[in-house]
Amino acid sequence: MKAPIAAHAAITTLPLPVAGVVLAMWSIGMLAASTPAGWLVAKYGSGKVAPAGAFLVATGLCWVGFWGSGTGAGTMVAAQLVQGVGVGLFQVASMEIVMGTMPPAQRGVAGSLVMLTRVIGVVTAASVLSMGFHAFEAGPDATTAFLAGFRVVFR
Repeated sequence: MKAPIAAHAAITTLPLPVAGVVLAMWSIGMLAASTPAGWLVAKYGSGKVAPAGAFLVATGLCWVGFWGSGTGAGTMVAAQLVQGVGVGLFQVASMEIVMGTMPPAQRGVAGSLVMLTRVIGVVTAASVLSMGFHAFEAGPDATTAFLAGFRVVFR
């Protein structure tokens, strides 16, 4: 049985306000990309914007997988922004794809369908990735074990 990570084990030495800013960056990236995403979808089509957004999400999350105890706040902010911009692009393009396939009278259902699909995807991913995280935890101490599972899941 693996030992749980001690509540006091610090992986990073970022001050709490800076760590909060780092965590907020993905939502700021999503917000910043959402309006231009509508213009990009109109110009290039949702079939091109959605994969570009998905690529940015994957790139940002993979980048997070390379974080270590010495990773600076600037690198963390950049990775979170890339991931957030990808989410913003993908969500707008995804909504356009689903809305475009539904008759105008059923577009309210389309919006609900997109939101339901997103929730199911988030819950499924969180469950599967949590299992993967625990499966790949390994190391001589709790911090090393945590980082091993963290890196594998994010990469």
